[in-house]
Amino acid sequence: MKILLASLLLLAACTAPVAPPLPAAADPFAACREGAAAGAPVYRIDPTESMITVVVRSGGPFARMGHDHAIAARNISGYAAPAQGFAAFGFRRDEMTVDEPAVRALAGLPGIVPADAIAGTRANMLGRVLEADRYPLVQLRARQPAGAAGVMRLAVTLHGVTRSVDVPTSLDVKPA
Repeated sequence: MKILLASLLLLAACTAPVAPPLPAAADPFAACREGAAAGAPVYRIDPTESMITVVVRSGGPFARMGHDHAIAARNISGYAAPAQGFAAFGFRRDEMTVDEPAVRALAGLPGIVPADAIAGTRANMLGRVLEADRYPLVQLRARQPAGAAGVMRLAVTLHGVTRSVDVPTSLDVKPA
């Protein structure tokens, strides 16, 4: 299975966290607050204007029996500190959508998927695969590796386990 993550984060200026403060050791926004204290611009991700799209490609010996999926997460909350090459953000798993026609087109995937196939894929994804009832939030932290313009090293926490992957990323900043 090949996963391509393209994130489009539209941001507006802000100064306060969207969630209650976490213990210092687990605080994903500490770097953003430190940057703000030092005078570096820190932006709040606008949940109404942001979307993360994940393209899941079918693979393996049974690939011909399946199809590729476009998964969308909206209502993203968090912060970005571009001057520091850092962002921390997240979303609720139960708000993710599967194979919306507009998202499939944006991802370059052909065709329309039948409603029953979408419902089955979403139920399987949120239940057996992601265990959304047990782990309702996806947490992401991104850092730009030195000299890697347009790429962020994304740490994704799923099922309480964090893994990192380098992804192409764009950041659009809009005035508040």
